[in-house]
Amino acid sequence: MRALIMVLMFVVAAIMAADNTDYGSSGIEIVEVFRAETTEELEAALRDGYPMPWLDEILSDESIPEEDRYWLDCRVRAVIAQDLHLFFDEEGNPVHIEADWIIPGEDYWRENFIVNPIGEPFIYDSPDMPTHVRSEPGYIVNRFGEAIGQLAMVDREIRLSRDGAIGVTCSDVQLEGIVTATSRATNVCILYPDGSFKEIKIGYSNQGNYAISSDGNTIVAASYLPTDSTEYPEEGGILWILDRNGNIRSRFETSTHPSNTPPAVSANGKYIAYAQYPSPHPGLFLLDGVTGELLYQFEDDIMGHYLCVTPNERYLCIGGYERPLIFDCENLSEVWSIELIEDFRNNSFTNCDNSAQLIAVLMICSSGSGTPAVYEMHLYSIDESDPIIIDTTRNTAILSLNGSFAVSYSSIYYNQQSIPLIVNRINRGE
Repeated sequence: MRALIMVLMFVVAAIMAADNTDYGSSGIEIVEVFRAETTEELEAALRDGYPMPWLDEILSDESIPEEDRYWLDCRVRAVIAQDLHLFFDEEGNPVHIEADWIIPGEDYWRENFIVNPIGEPFIYDSPDMPTHVRSEPGYIVNRFGEAIGQLAMVDREIRLSRDGAIGVTCSDVQLEGIVTATSRATNVCILYPDGSFKEIKIGYSNQGNYAISSDGNTIVAASYLPTDSTEYPEEGGILWILDRNGNIRSRFETSTHPSNTPPAVSANGKYIAYAQYPSPHPGLFLLDGVTGELLYQFEDDIMGHYLCVTPNERYLCIGGYERPLIFDCENLSEVWSIELIEDFRNNSFTNCDNSAQLIAVLMICSSGSGTPAVYEMHLYSIDESDPIIIDTTRNTAILSLNGSFAVSYSSIYYNQQSIPLIVNRINRGE
């Protein structure tokens, strides 16, 4: 009887492992190591403190690159902070913060957080505060819940540098549309952690058309032409490149309006990717981040609905309504792309590891007529056209620097929560 029980336990364990593991034709193994689909499940996983046992085992595994382990620790802490308003200090003690909302200040490392205190936002219109914004003062905390700076205003469009020492957003927002996602603004607003700020007038811009490099030394903002118009312009766009003090380094003009896609800036400001509105002529441009010089203009079928540059500043990842694409910024060449899979008419999100060997793409299928959309997060190997499906929620998956992990959760900018959180370990075949 004991032998029979042991055999049954082995079979059950094998089945459980198979349920959480997927193998691609390239020999890549995907192992789901953690999933929390509700805040209650996330809270339950933290019953014995942080890190959870599965994460503690990973963080102690020296066979995994240290920067990937650190990145994973930051990403998991970020979900807990955003969804539960809960941090853990360096000794593992819980730190609760009362707030209306908490979001990461930047989207890759997620080491620092913007905290919106409890209270209704209000509109500033005074000489000593940002102009015409629906907001309130807030502050910045690090991944341990320690306050590291003050902010003159807080909103979900603010992007911080990696160290949290500088942020960028917009101000002088048009009051009639101030609560909508398509509000117009006329100022770049640079925020400093002592509560001060600087506004630079650039003309009409979409709220959210701003970005900052990880080191904080390069700020970009897209606006319409002409910049001195008091009426909504019919055509023409301009990308402004500024330093951390708000000084304009260069400008790049385009034939049509900037798109609603935020520009992308590489970690140290070496490259900038910028998209103009797809009508009448689509345009996606790669620029020198220092001089503003045009390095490359993509074909019209590459629209760039989502843009990001790998942390090592080598590869530009392009997601959009057409085919996903990975582009080598150093050699100015396309290194990977696929045609959209049958039944999937859209891809909205694409990213890759530092070597561009693994690529994650969010595929969307919607037949319209009220039919719910189908979402699949696909993982590709650079040498394989067949994907591994790693997630079927609406989440997006980010790959770690060396491709050790794929972590899925909701967008930080437009959602109150990150749940569901899904962590996949990626093991590559020899």
